[in-house]
Amino acid sequence: GIPVVAQYAAPDNLTPIEIGYLADERTQNSDVSAEIIYLATLGYLRIERIPKSGLFGREDFKLVRLKPETDLPNEFDRNLMQKLFAKGSEVLLSQLKSSSRINQSALKVSRIGKKLTTDGYFTKNPNTVRAEYVTVAAVIVFLCIYFLAAQAQWSITLSVVLSAVIVGVFGYFMPRKTQKGADAKQLVEGLKLYLSVAEKDRLDFHNDPKKDPQLFEKLLPYAIALGVSSA
Repeated sequence: GIPVVAQYAAPDNLTPIEIGYLADERTQNSDVSAEIIYLATLGYLRIERIPKSGLFGREDFKLVRLKPETDLPNEFDRNLMQKLFAKGSEVLLSQLKSSSRINQSALKVSRIGKKLTTDGYFTKNPNTVRAEYVTVAAVIVFLCIYFLAAQAQWSITLSVVLSAVIVGVFGYFMPRKTQKGADAKQLVEGLKLYLSVAEKDRLDFHNDPKKDPQLFEKLLPYAIALGVSSA
């Protein structure tokens, strides 16, 4: 019930993929893209645009490694850098897509929920909570079919199976944030509000930083992770 107030920065210096996870408790391909751009803003890699050549050519992008990832604080960022440059210090984005070497698994997304839980944003790892509910639902279905279906009690079997499905579906919404996590989610919503409105030039706060190129570069990955970027 607390009003959402526009924010100009990510809370607690969280990375874009962590911000995206706090926003909807899942990781999407756009979050991976946002994390790559985030690493570029930190100076770990450079993104070069390669114009389309020829009638049937396509625009491409080249990622150039600028420094090692050893001092990155997050394991998923270090793993992402290793996956990106597994075959050298330069790689084309088209090559990464064709070889499927860069995707959600490259960040070991299950560890993002674990890290946010360790940092105090969730009472329990959301991935673990969902897995527990799905497991319970699967066990209920198995026991129901094994004991009731053999006795031709189809009406009871169907009702129990449907109940198990409901348990599995509702399990997705069962992860619980701590007070710290709830406060951070509120700040994330404020950041999303600013990015959503500022991008359309509808925000006019005092000292609005939207025209600062450095701030734009810093906030772009978060805009992508929150789904408010037109890029």
